[in-house]
Amino acid sequence: MNTISFLWRQRALALIAVATILTSASFVVPVSTLYLLARGLTYPQIFTLETVLVVSIMVCDLPTGRLADRTSDRLVLVSGYVIGAAAAIGYAASTTYGAFVLTNILSGLAIALVSGADRSYLTSVLADESERRLTGVLGHFGALESVAGAVAGVAGGLLATRDITWPAVAAAGAETLGAVVVLWLPPARRPVAADEPAARVPLLAVARQVLATPVLWLTALQPWILVGAAFYLNQPRWQATGIPLQYFGVVLALAQVAAALGSHVSESLARRFGSPTAFVAATTLATAAGFGLLAVPHGAATVVGFIVVLAASAARGPVAGALATLAAPARTRATTLSLVTTCGSLIGVAVNPLVGLLSQHSVTAACWAVAGVLGGFALAWARLRPPAED
Repeated sequence: MNTISFLWRQRALALIAVATILTSASFVVPVSTLYLLARGLTYPQIFTLETVLVVSIMVCDLPTGRLADRTSDRLVLVSGYVIGAAAAIGYAASTTYGAFVLTNILSGLAIALVSGADRSYLTSVLADESERRLTGVLGHFGALESVAGAVAGVAGGLLATRDITWPAVAAAGAETLGAVVVLWLPPARRPVAADEPAARVPLLAVARQVLATPVLWLTALQPWILVGAAFYLNQPRWQATGIPLQYFGVVLALAQVAAALGSHVSESLARRFGSPTAFVAATTLATAAGFGLLAVPHGAATVVGFIVVLAASAARGPVAGALATLAAPARTRATTLSLVTTCGSLIGVAVNPLVGLLSQHSVTAACWAVAGVLGGFALAWARLRPPAED
């Protein structure tokens, strides 16, 4: 049975798939920077909001990961979706910088609740099928996320031409529906060794496991927020190169379709590539190249660059995610993945304001800077041996 058929025949996986579609329909993404600017925010404030988000994730990640390991992955996962819906509603209703700070804090808490619990819950549901199915399942979820984002992107761009606030309202509605769907998830607790319950595993031991596992510490070092910068840097670059506002959503839709294809074929491409770590290196390098194209002062180059960033990072995501998930010990999987996310968030706290300040001076320079950092990470991944050889 292929992965798609397998996924939609499993109740838990199918519910997560539907929730993924709804929560990925972020109508506001094509005009998020313009929306915040219209609310009176400056570029440094916009990127500082991202820092607030990262700090919130960093503070909440480890406690929520420990909570998932000690209690129930499902409970933590559902809580994350519900709080995420509340944050989306707050984002649509906010009119001041302080209010946006509060919504980003809530968003960070929601992401922290979901980040470790989701893959831990998936491995519990997949059980003995995890090693064979996880990459494909993550890839299909990524494809669904991209398609939903593409459709919502077109709609959001059109809504913004009527009223810049409408996309945020539509996104809040979709997030709320997604939170309702996950309420029906069945429980799926991991088996924990009787002689060493997850609650008794010291956090220091988890940290040592991360440091001893190259895939985990490299994942921890790479600030995930850098790829997200494309959604902020692309809009001023498109404006500067003369692309009309009504086409922003269309371009985002094309990029999301490319991302969907990247996610969908990631499993088969990585298998043909031979080494999953080499595949991650290649797709990270392609992402860096996309940021380089965003810096080129030509409309077509900025459009192609943005599409390359989304497609390459989407192809990388399921493979890198499966590598990290399967490398984490089962009894502390949520805590381990949360620690990895926390490390990435900590680096993002330092890096993201610098990207914002650099963008205030020159958006082009910010694109080149992100491209350079990602190029360095591509080289680091290329030096890793495949897991089977470690």
